[in-house]
Amino acid sequence: MRTLPIVLRGASKIGWYEGSGFFVIMSILNYKWAQTGIYDVYDKGIAGILVGMMAAAGGAYWRSNDKPTAMVLGFVAILQALGVRNGWYDRFA
Repeated sequence: MRTLPIVLRGASKIGWYEGSGFFVIMSILNYKWAQTGIYDVYDKGIAGILVGMMAAAGGAYWRSNDKPTAMVLGFVAILQALGVRNGWYDRFA
């Protein structure tokens, strides 16, 4: 990290904090969904975007030859997708 130019070092550190904040927000949202279910179009949209982002990030890590991180993200994307599929609440059932 110290060998990076100052701008890249700052961007890396900021990105790490930003990503950590994203994971905290998503964990709170997933906890909410575990309690209430995913029942409206907004919850379904957010969950779908989250699955897509994790799958895309996993693919990017795979292409950059970081296979362990790619596999973890792929596994989490699959778990999230299964949770979305099984957590949908059908009002008209």
